Amino acid sequence: EVAFPDGTLTSSPYRNPQNDWLSPEAGDLGQDNRVGFILRMDSEGKRKEIIAGGFRNQVDLDFDDNGEMFTFDADMEWDIGAPWYRPIRVNHIVSGGEYGWRWGSGKWPAYYPDSLPSNLDVGMGSPTGVVFGTKSQFPDRYRRALLIADWQNGKILAAHKKSVGASYSFEFESFLDGAPLNVCDMEFGPDGKLYFITGGRGSQSALYRVSWSGKIAPAKTDIGLNSAQQRRREIEAFHRTPDASVIDNVWKDLGSTDPWIRHAARIAVERQPITQWENRVFTEREIDIALNALIAVVRIKESPDENRLAFHSRVAAKLAELHQSTKFDGENQGSRRLMATIRIVGILFSRHGVPAPNIAN
Repeated sequence: EVAFPDGTLTSSPYRNPQNDWLSPEAGDLGQDNRVGFILRMDSEGKRKEIIAGGFRNQVDLDFDDNGEMFTFDADMEWDIGAPWYRPIRVNHIVSGGEYGWRWGSGKWPAYYPDSLPSNLDVGMGSPTGVVFGTKSQFPDRYRRALLIADWQNGKILAAHKKSVGASYSFEFESFLDGAPLNVCDMEFGPDGKLYFITGGRGSQSALYRVSWSGKIAPAKTDIGLNSAQQRRREIEAFHRTPDASVIDNVWKDLGSTDPWIRHAARIAVERQPITQWENRVFTEREIDIALNALIAVVRIKESPDENRLAFHSRVAAKLAELHQSTKFDGENQGSRRLMATIRIVGILFSRHGVPAPNIAN
């Protein structure tokens, strides 16, 4: 994990990561808020924009035919067996995406509503190279696959993606393996064959080539974006600069059943001046919209000390109002809504200090 470079654009989709721990483990206190992130620069290295963050050690990424970005993130080996262990994983990288890696036991669980889940959990390993088979001379099945290298286990895996809502799921198989085969990186050459290199930590390095000897079928492009993925991208266009039309445009998306659309909508709302939407949060009656909007307001609100307790009380009153609704536990959404409520309280206490003595009432 590294610090943001100097001169990062304030309009970056991903900004100001914080731990937001409600009850931190004492051994984790004192650690900073640095996280792995995706940095985009212009050709001269001057325009620096943080696209997404909350990674542990993502060393490579690639794009599919639709321009969707993916990476293969690492676990933390000394966490194995602990409740907060996170396996190596494929992540779909989206604008403003928060992926929840934090120091020690403070890693965010997948159910946190202000972070995004993994798209594929693989297990224990050491992720390195990532490349789509788009430019390969392989059979069509592998031209659509994301090839991911595991240095530790000596494998290249083929992960096959499927559209699920505004994002994707994957199933994987072993593409090739060896003992040892500590793959460092890989790429397709102009001939459509896969080249990969092994080595590292004092081991013998070697360059390998993988080719397909069968008949080569005509290349096929990806199937394109579905309506949910298109909507997510439309919302992501509002992640950088204020726009007076944004709130009305994305407000209903805060209550989407799709977590990727909810996340995109919340980031879009957070980028607008809080004076445009704060009061709307506290008058919103639709439960899922209100909960996601409350996450936004407790993350963005800056309360002077003299107003902090009033803000605590306002948030608590809104949560009490929502919980009294007969619809709070309806439609099999009760657990998700309860976890969102707990998370709102956690961020509120983390960012806005000790609550008022009667806050529980």
